[in-house]
Amino acid sequence: MPVFSDGFERQGIYRIFISFPIINRQTQEFLGIVGASIPSESFFAHYGNVEHIGSNFLVTYNKGGTILANGIIKSLVGQNFFGDYTQRFINHNTILNNLTRNLLAGNSGSAVYDYGQGERLTTQYPVFVNGIPTYFIQLVQPSSQIYSEINNQLFTERAKMFLLLAGTIAVIGVLIIFLIKWNHTLDNEVKRRTSELNESNIQLAGANERLKIT
Repeated sequence: MPVFSDGFERQGIYRIFISFPIINRQTQEFLGIVGASIPSESFFAHYGNVEHIGSNFLVTYNKGGTILANGIIKSLVGQNFFGDYTQRFINHNTILNNLTRNLLAGNSGSAVYDYGQGERLTTQYPVFVNGIPTYFIQLVQPSSQIYSEINNQLFTERAKMFLLLAGTIAVIGVLIIFLIKWNHTLDNEVKRRTSELNESNIQLAGANERLKIT
């Protein structure tokens, strides 16, 4: 099975080491080991943003709480999260400390906090390698970005509602105009029929008078 190291520093770059045993498939004889040393940030950059603080980014730890990748500041890579350097950076934020402590214990979770860099929402999950929690990842997202997306959605929904109401009002307006015209036409038809009826009554009365005379 492959083996992943906790991480180590080499020539000023924090790295993780991955090794894989070479086994003869027929005899199952152990032949040797293939290994690779990879900068930890480059490795985790394949799975999320570790550079741009303005958007959601990854923070990755090993089992001991050492930071392997961080989208906030490069100098935090290689530092222990509970060490003095990192704790001063996050202003000893209780919520983030408890969240990270639960993560290193193998628990997923989420929380909202602000240690002076703006409000953030963090969700976290342990990464299992061969059934063992080996790396621990937090996905950090500025709350302002979330609110912006919500506002965009609300604006879209408001626009849809406005168009719906405008369409409904337009249909009602057309219906009212149609009813007014129809009522006007009906009124003219009633007047015409009434006039014809009155004329018929006059003609009928004249005919009756002529019959009486004869």
